[in-house]
Amino acid sequence: EQDHWGSFLFVPFFRWFSPAFSAYSFVQARQQEYEADRVSSEVAGANSAAAALVRVNTQGDFLCNRYWADVFRRAESDPHPLATPYAGMRAAFAQSNDPEHAASSLRSAMATKTGYADTHPCLADRLRALNVAPKEPEPIDRNAADALLGSLARDLALEFDHDWQSSVREWWQRQHEYIRDSRRKLEEFDARAGEELSIEEEWQRARLSEEFRDAQAAFSMYERLLEREPTHASAKFALGRMLLARNDERGIEHLMDVCRKDSSATQSACDLIIGFLQRNGRDEEARTYIERYIEAGCIEESGRKVRAGVRPTDRF
Repeated sequence: EQDHWGSFLFVPFFRWFSPAFSAYSFVQARQQEYEADRVSSEVAGANSAAAALVRVNTQGDFLCNRYWADVFRRAESDPHPLATPYAGMRAAFAQSNDPEHAASSLRSAMATKTGYADTHPCLADRLRALNVAPKEPEPIDRNAADALLGSLARDLALEFDHDWQSSVREWWQRQHEYIRDSRRKLEEFDARAGEELSIEEEWQRARLSEEFRDAQAAFSMYERLLEREPTHASAKFALGRMLLARNDERGIEHLMDVCRKDSSATQSACDLIIGFLQRNGRDEEARTYIERYIEAGCIEESGRKVRAGVRPTDRF
């Protein structure tokens, strides 16, 4: 990794050994996941083991996509990080989640198929192995932190919150200023909506509208921008990303068209396409894009190493 002069002794070996080890050990690693589930069902009961798996998937989705999103959204109004997310997590998980969101998260988790990118089997396969039907998790009456740590749980939450506030302070202040300036720009663009904006201004208006206002309106703005400027890579990428989020596979062609003109977009595009295909059980098709993702990463790393140093013999 550090390009030590002696690395040539080891790098060829690990380039051969690492993929070989992963391939030979993959089946065993996945079997160990099933074995761990079996042991947990013996200790705690199959229903409890299954409920834990479901909760990790559904409430993990709630934590990443709802809870933390709401915490960071406060940077719009608060110039300093005053939130206490770890202490607040207790109440968030103790309350019953939105039934519609919980049902949607469970459906999404159950629709995900076991792939080759992770040794963990999908939720549906793990529940099938436990012979338990999936059901939405019930509200938590008493969490494990209280049961195991007692009053220390609150002290730890406060300590985590203090460390978190310190770690995000600079980013938070920059984000607050960015949001304030971006909203002002968006208002200026809206005020000039009657006149024709430049291509760059129209792109900025669409991007900021998606970020701060209305995704549907931004979608239409991206479409109009591409009618004016069909080769606008950023608008085409944004439209492709939003199409895949709507489960519309026309987004694949938009993203790949950007990649054909700008190879630096390959990894980001492939990441979105892989997620779309795997959500829809099209794992075999996803493998092609996984290979392209890995290849693009190797090219980028090779270029990064070249750019990292300048030799006396280099010519410009």
